[in-house]
Amino acid sequence: MKIDSEIRIISLRHDANIGVDFSLDNRLYTYNDSIRYPLMSVFKLHVAVAALQRMEA
Repeated sequence: MKIDSEIRIISLRHDANIGVDFSLDNRLYTYNDSIRYPLMSVFKLHVAVAALQRMEA
């Protein structure tokens, strides 16, 4: 899969451990999902979206 090689290139270029999961056209894609990553910004994103939705209401 092309996306796997692109993510691997980015990971190597930046000397980073990257784990990616996403859904597109009802298909689930994963890359390097065997590592347990801390939530960090992923968790903050959902909190920020919820806060902005409340502010708009």
